[in-house]
Amino acid sequence: MSATPKKAKKEVNTGDLLKTLAKPSLKFEDYLKKNSQSFMESDRAKAWKILKDKYISANTDIINKADIGYTFYYDILADRKTPKRDKLFRILLAMKASLDDCQTMLRLYDYAPLYPKIKRESAIIYAFNHSQSVYELNVVLDGIGEEKI
Repeated sequence: MSATPKKAKKEVNTGDLLKTLAKPSLKFEDYLKKNSQSFMESDRAKAWKILKDKYISANTDIINKADIGYTFYYDILADRKTPKRDKLFRILLAMKASLDDCQTMLRLYDYAPLYPKIKRESAIIYAFNHSQSVYELNVVLDGIGEEKI
């Protein structure tokens, strides 16, 4: 008779985490244990590795599609350098990362998340949701009179 594998804990959404944290009877240690699968990675180098494994993009392809320097790219992955917000977009678009992954990386670098009420940021959100390239996004941004990434 084979053993039944344990089910992986399900990730809890942000709204539910906030509701749980507001409960007066909550013990924080219990909260941490119960929600361990829901916390995002805080080690940037590890977060980049997870993304690289998830999207399986060759480094040279990312560097070329993002149009950034080779050394700068590897310094970012190793967390030796912090990219500006637009450079982060360039790398993530080149990886074909999701909007959720983009928002997570913005938080890891203490940048504001993309906000759809800002025209330029709406174009960037659209680019992530429609797997646009850096070039395609820059054409759109230029066409609406906004700064390219």
